[in-house]
Amino acid sequence: MARGRPTKSQVRQNIVNMLHLLKESYGYDLFRHYRTLFSPVTMRVVYYHLKKGAELGEFQLHKVAKEQGKFSWGEEAMKIYYRLGPEAKPETIESLKNHFEEYFKSLSPGSQSTGIPDKAMGGGDDAGGEGL
Repeated sequence: MARGRPTKSQVRQNIVNMLHLLKESYGYDLFRHYRTLFSPVTMRVVYYHLKKGAELGEFQLHKVAKEQGKFSWGEEAMKIYYRLGPEAKPETIESLKNHFEEYFKSLSPGSQSTGIPDKAMGGGDDAGGEGL
């Protein structure tokens, strides 16, 4: 019998499912979508699961970007982007797909494209995204 805490987490699985549709995202963006789609969690929990998921191979660090702007803490923010890793097992959930279709439509008004690649809409088994 295995000892210790199980490594499976519903919160982390939900993040895997979101990243499957987004292809890549950073912690705060995932936190905002998570709170909209699922039960409320703290930002700390989302960042914990991103770190733990990276250790388990469910997430990969994609890039680190510095963005300029007027933030409460200063002029610059560092965003750490994640994408799915080789150990991720995404599930297609219709409510998530619908949420992100609406989200991508709101980003580019007048566009007919959903913003989600066809593979993310249920086809293909590419967990890491293409061209990233």
